Amino acid sequence: MKTLSEELAGKVMPVLVEQGLFLPEDAQRYEAKLASGKMKAEDWRLIAEKAAAKEVSL
Repeated sequence: MKTLSEELAGKVMPVLVEQGLFLPEDAQRYEAKLASGKMKAEDWRLIAEKAAAKEVSL
């Protein structure tokens, strides 16, 4: 059974991908880290920079 944090992360990640803030592969990779509260500022920055770089290259 999923924890409330896991359920919330599962609902938030698709929105972040839809808004272009996360790449789909990063959403899968970091969902558990988000749910566990182990995301650091460096993680968020790296993810955002990767998503922004991909958007610019499109």
